[in-house]
Amino acid sequence: MSTLKRLLRKSDRLVVGLNSGTSIDGVDACLVRFTGGRGISGIRLLSFRSFPFSPGVRRAILKICDPDFQKLDETMRLNYALGEYFAEAAIKVVEEAGHSLSQLDLVGSHGQTIRHLPRKERSLSHSVRATLQIGELAVIANRTGVITVGDFRASDVAAGGEGAPLTPYCHHFLFAHRAKDIAVVNIGGIANVTFLPAGCSPKQMLAYDTGPGNMVVDYLAGKLFGKSFDCDGKIALSGTVSPKLLNYLLRDPYYRRKPPKSTGREKYDRTFCERLIEKSKSLGLAPKDMIATSSELTVKTIAQTIKALSRTERIILCGGGALNLYFRKRLSEELEPKEIVTSEEFGIPVKGMEPLCFAILANETINGKRTGLPKVTGAKTETILGKICLP
Repeated sequence: MSTLKRLLRKSDRLVVGLNSGTSIDGVDACLVRFTGGRGISGIRLLSFRSFPFSPGVRRAILKICDPDFQKLDETMRLNYALGEYFAEAAIKVVEEAGHSLSQLDLVGSHGQTIRHLPRKERSLSHSVRATLQIGELAVIANRTGVITVGDFRASDVAAGGEGAPLTPYCHHFLFAHRAKDIAVVNIGGIANVTFLPAGCSPKQMLAYDTGPGNMVVDYLAGKLFGKSFDCDGKIALSGTVSPKLLNYLLRDPYYRRKPPKSTGREKYDRTFCERLIEKSKSLGLAPKDMIATSSELTVKTIAQTIKALSRTERIILCGGGALNLYFRKRLSEELEPKEIVTSEEFGIPVKGMEPLCFAILANETINGKRTGLPKVTGAKTETILGKICLP
């Protein structure tokens, strides 16, 4: 406990943030210095790196994400094996920044979501939601010798929330403006939007998952073109959107459901994508048109949300999808004349936003701050997010 007491006394901290998103492309890691201030002024991003998963590792994770997968032993072992991957990423991002592990104060790891069940169902005598992230915290703490905070969704779910999205508190921490209404759009495997009214407090924010980000396009790029993703949106830009297929996709009730709401791989998985391919073939669509239309689904569901938040003046894009030129082009067209920038404008790499957010959440957990937002997740109370694992 003396390690935790020493950390609590420090106002300046060196923290690693770790994340592997719904796209399951690797571990994103950042090293951050907190100086005791708030917002951008209180944070200095020292280093960011992405550590891609090998095809074999990605296949192993995707296998256990399948809702039909039931082998508990395999999931348990992968939990510990991924803990090693996250620990290695933490060590490398520290060393490559010219620091030693002895200087590191804290690690915040979201882990890898393998199942997210935001709708309540009966279990035993209770109606519960559930979520599961793996990448064992004890392994990270043991390998780094540093206090590690993770499993951020659990306390919100325990309080009756959906446990997602988690990053809106951090978006407020980083980007809230006294005079401007701002929307932060994260396009990962799933896309989500955080609306920050001018001068708002975290309790006044609105945020939710809008639908698929890169996930469906990634699957189609692999299935139809043998690529892991549509690099720069080139395939989508070469195709033509099918109004019939797009309208069919937009009929999904999720897009009309009122928030709080969140979604994940369980909804936009292989089954969803194979149905989409089957429907596309019945319409006589070429593979590039399937990807163009699926990309347009991401654009339309994001744009509809932003348009509903009519006062939005500035839109900040982040996540891997912010590099997709199809998304950028079409969002600019749909949302003109609103100002659209990326997190790079604030010195944050687009893929560095989420690990940065988990560094922020971990630091706030140590500070005893309640970062769970009932208006966002539907929880009954504000909660302190994250479990603390001592080395």
